[in-house]
Amino acid sequence: GTPLSYSAGPIDISGGNRTASFDGSVNSVASRTLSGNQTGDFYFSFLLQFNGTADATNRFFLLGFNGRTTSNSTAESPGVGAAINNTGGDDFLIRQNIENGGGGSTSGGGTMSANATYFMVGKLVKNIGTSRYDHIDLWINPSTDTEPAATMNATFTDGAALASTVTGIRFRTSSVTGGNPYRFDELRIGTTWSDVVVVPEPGSVALLCCGAVGWWLVGRRSRTVAAAS
Repeated sequence: GTPLSYSAGPIDISGGNRTASFDGSVNSVASRTLSGNQTGDFYFSFLLQFNGTADATNRFFLLGFNGRTTSNSTAESPGVGAAINNTGGDDFLIRQNIENGGGGSTSGGGTMSANATYFMVGKLVKNIGTSRYDHIDLWINPSTDTEPAATMNATFTDGAALASTVTGIRFRTSSVTGGNPYRFDELRIGTTWSDVVVVPEPGSVALLCCGAVGWWLVGRRSRTVAAAS
């Protein structure tokens, strides 16, 4: 599909040559191993759009970070995403575990509009004195190139089940059906706010992932990932 883009204030983010498109209901609709393991605090950002018509059903999209790429491990997958519907309220999510029934869900950030592009920026944190990722800050559509107060945040309390190292990413969808997919573009991971928000000079910042086509490794073809409920 057409690349996604977002512009507000000094922030101007343009997606890759093609977006990734996700639908279906499956715990691990797609995954990838990162090019470098993360053991310290890090930032991430991406563009997200629900391409369709919202109704009363919660239609989930979740991006999870963990040391695995499948759903059959006891380690939890902290992550963020959205659950669009037409019933009002907050549609953006932080999850302690993106698994089905994983719990530990915090909602905020207002209502998500269908067919609008959102720029989501997060920070995965190990609180002082802990060795596992137990906190996420999340910003929805920031408009400054310096780090503002987070739109929402959550702290997790599951101890040994939390990840101490992040080696991969995984995507989960639920009730995303009827030809109304989520579109995802321009995933960035870095150690500072600027790494994932400011457009870098060529060669100046080494990002782990950049552009949906880059991480999806499909050349210049678009890819729709579909799964039956």
